[in-house]
Amino acid sequence: MIEALAGLVGALGRMTPRAPGDRRRLAENVFIIIWNWTSFAVAFRGEGRLHEIDAREGVLHSMLLLMPHFEPEFAERVRAAIDRTTAG
Repeated sequence: MIEALAGLVGALGRMTPRAPGDRRRLAENVFIIIWNWTSFAVAFRGEGRLHEIDAREGVLHSMLLLMPHFEPEFAERVRAAIDRTTAG
């Protein structure tokens, strides 16, 4: 699964890894955020369920790991799309 995510990260992000294995490492970091975000958000809220805004915020957290590695124009478009989605 990580290798598939690593390939997707490169394809969608139009990024060039700085060292061999970095694309896989970044994909693993995204997976770690996604895997743990739900538990964190539920525990933080103390309500026993995930709210939609928490799920959207989880997307932002995972993308913030990747955006420094994206081409600048693509990173701006990704951030704008996330901001539109997480607003309100």
